[in-house]
Amino acid sequence: MKRIVSALCILPLLAILVRYGPPFLFGLIMTGVIGLGLLEFFRMLGGKGLPHWEWLGVLVGVLLPWALYWEVLPGQALVAAMVALMFLVGLFSRQELMLSLQSAAYTLLGVLYVSWLLSHVLLLRLLAHGQFYVFFVFLVVWLGDAAALYVGSLFGHHKLASAISPGKTIEGAIGGLFGSLGGALLGHFWLVPEFSLGQCLFLGGILAVLGQVGDLSESLLKRSTGVKDSGQLIPGHGGILDKVDGMLFSTPAMYYYYTLYVTRHGLAS
Repeated sequence: MKRIVSALCILPLLAILVRYGPPFLFGLIMTGVIGLGLLEFFRMLGGKGLPHWEWLGVLVGVLLPWALYWEVLPGQALVAAMVALMFLVGLFSRQELMLSLQSAAYTLLGVLYVSWLLSHVLLLRLLAHGQFYVFFVFLVVWLGDAAALYVGSLFGHHKLASAISPGKTIEGAIGGLFGSLGGALLGHFWLVPEFSLGQCLFLGGILAVLGQVGDLSESLLKRSTGVKDSGQLIPGHGGILDKVDGMLFSTPAMYYYYTLYVTRHGLAS
């Protein structure tokens, strides 16, 4: 019941924000999501005793989407700057060398995994008609998640990756794939009619796979750090990372599909 109530409260507000909210406000909300996600990530590491610099990771992580928003530096330069910053902090810290290197590595991992990947939601929203592309990803990934849960609970018998997530099954993954394809089909008529049906189904398949990879990657993180949920922020759903894990890899894929393929071939107006 908590899951249903939380979804009924959050989804309408999210839909209004994506559809009608100005990009700057959307950027502020995404910054908050990224900051909370980073806190969850680093606290999971801390619970396992893994070295990291939480303050530095959160600071860099919440500044990163704004650097992309204002196009301060190209993406490659931003990544290089983050790597250099981590090593500079390690150089001047009082930690032993290997501990500093580990802290830098885990901190950079959090920034890239949470902030860099989720910043693509903002980048996607900033495109012309970007709100519809964001909705398309949401629809494909979340219908896939729902179908995977439903089919897996009813028909799941063969484990998909028992060492990572014992509850996930091959049957559920197949159900999730078809759920995502159904979402892509709906998206073709409701959200992105400028994309052909073939394009939408192709994207649906890619986003379905990447959504499940994102889900498994977060399951691996939680299993490695010994926690059930990344946090308790959303009643019945867990933490921020528990809700956005399917978006981590699928949103960048949608963004780069548009920028690298659609723009070059003039297939979208």
